[in-house]
Amino acid sequence: MLNEKYNILAEPHSRTKLKNKTKEEFNWNPTGYIVDKITNVKTGTIQIITGYNIVVDECSRLIAALLKEEEGINGIQYWAVGEGNSDWDDLNWEENAPEPSNEANQLLNEQARKPHDSISFIDAVEEETGDITNRLLIQVTFSEGEANYSLREFGLFGGDASSDTNSGIMINHYYHPVITKTEEMILERNLILTL
Repeated sequence: MLNEKYNILAEPHSRTKLKNKTKEEFNWNPTGYIVDKITNVKTGTIQIITGYNIVVDECSRLIAALLKEEEGINGIQYWAVGEGNSDWDDLNWEENAPEPSNEANQLLNEQARKPHDSISFIDAVEEETGDITNRLLIQVTFSEGEANYSLREFGLFGGDASSDTNSGIMINHYYHPVITKTEEMILERNLILTL
């Protein structure tokens, strides 16, 4: 251990202002904001759904691996969708929606995944920029023939993720009211990830 190797005292240096801070007090609160656009190609109707999702603890592990330049580890690779639990359909969603866990490392019931269509930096007013920022816009489109399930959850995956279900390191997690995706629908998902 470092304490033994470097003979570190149990108490931090008395002058440090951080010595009594807890992890939560450092206030690193990464968030995700989702905008879904659902288009019925037969009727032309468009539905917009928005909401917030959590960045899970596993994301920190992925960031550490990327900073170390760990071999075989990549950033955001796949957008996975799942059926979640059909019992959720009977809930008053505003009052009784299930809470995703910070400790999650996979979806409850993953059904499909695909590589993201694009990923870009955005600025404080959500405009794409060539500058490096702490905000990313990740976009994916599930076309008429893709992910035709009763969808209630999604997550982004990186690290050593592949097209295999439940592979890779989870980045974020979101539960939502059921979207019954059919061959008549296009589901466009836009996620703003703030780190």
